[in-house]
Amino acid sequence: MTERASTWHLYVPKLVTVLRSGYGPRDLRRDLMAGLTVSIVALPLSMALAIASGASPAVGLHTAIIAGFLISMLGGSRVQVGGPTAAFIPVVFGVIAKYGYDGLVMATLMAAVMLIVAGLMRLGTLVKYMPQPVITGFTAGIAVSIFSSQIKDLFGLDSGCRPGAGDTCSVDSAAPLPAKLAGIPDCSGFGHAGDDAVQSAGGDHCLALRPDPA
Repeated sequence: MTERASTWHLYVPKLVTVLRSGYGPRDLRRDLMAGLTVSIVALPLSMALAIASGASPAVGLHTAIIAGFLISMLGGSRVQVGGPTAAFIPVVFGVIAKYGYDGLVMATLMAAVMLIVAGLMRLGTLVKYMPQPVITGFTAGIAVSIFSSQIKDLFGLDSGCRPGAGDTCSVDSAAPLPAKLAGIPDCSGFGHAGDDAVQSAGGDHCLALRPDPA
């Protein structure tokens, strides 16, 4: 019982302890300036990361605002800064493309439960045993992934499947060209003699063009 009472203060939000110790107008002005500085960077960044993750800019904006308030109210540090991170772009994009927004919400709730359990078990101390090359490689891999995903926008290429824009993403949509050509119908015997048979843009219809007799 004594050990539990001695560690209970670690789970009290820092907002509660700060208000108990005294919070004046000077502290409010400083926090407003700090919040404004962070929001100038976090809000546009949240919209950009939402687009890169396959979601709409509004989703990223709402997430940054709601998460920012929750982190401020429930955070355990007075100098903690919460904002969007590019580390989740490959993960979020894959989940949205395969399972949709419902799957993303479920994955987020499951991750929240895992983080709470890890915090109660004090597993955060295991981070100090993580090798530095693993952290550096993970960060560098994310940078390469983000850079490669923006090449198509830089050169004006087709973005392909966009789950956040309402596109239906499937394995067939990403099939290589020979596999797609295998489904083209044979138009060689279509029409009458002397007609030119061509394939329509849909890929599954044939169109006969008859030359002008004049």
